[in-house]
Amino acid sequence: MLRARCHLLAWSIYACTVVLGACVPPITPMQRLTDAAYDLNLATRFGRMDVAMPYVAPDAQAQFARHHALWGNTVRVVDLDLVSLRALDQENVAVDLLVAWHSVDDMTVRQSQITQRWQLERDDWRLVEELRSGGAPGLFPGHDGAPKTQARAATEARTPE
Repeated sequence: MLRARCHLLAWSIYACTVVLGACVPPITPMQRLTDAAYDLNLATRFGRMDVAMPYVAPDAQAQFARHHALWGNTVRVVDLDLVSLRALDQENVAVDLLVAWHSVDDMTVRQSQITQRWQLERDDWRLVEELRSGGAPGLFPGHDGAPKTQARAATEARTPE
């Protein structure tokens, strides 16, 4: 009798596992992209480049590191929102972000729009390019007019030309 109950219990567990396993839908490529974009940008917001870099294509990692070199040091990201995902073709998607940020020595909150291009590589999405597509310059150092820190601006104002 005990043996029959154990056998029935084992078959019941097996049947439930098969039925429940069949009910879980597969993760779609767009869901994987959404998860990857969210994970990368959340990690970047908090300065966790070790978590963010695996989501960046190898050819784009140096540029990505340069873009985010100030984040957490002289630039504080207050908020970051994924605004939209736009399919460009079968393997490329544009992700639009809205970033609220301020310089550490100027508490004026600015907003910048960033457009990231993600590419599907062997069932994984990788960031291949990002640029400021609108809003305040200064979020990325160098090419988009990074704001001067107050100390640097004061030094330049005192230096005769």
